[in-house]
Amino acid sequence: MDYGFGMAGILMILWWGWYLIFTVIVVVKLCQIAKYLKK
Repeated sequence: MDYGFGMAGILMILWWGWYLIFTVIVVVKLCQIAKYLKK
């Protein structure tokens, strides 16, 4: 059970990790687009 819970915890961390990375990339891209529009 502990091993299964550990695997589930790792999967959740990986899921949230990729989600956060994706969000950061989107925000950075939006900032770049905003800078281009301002020029």
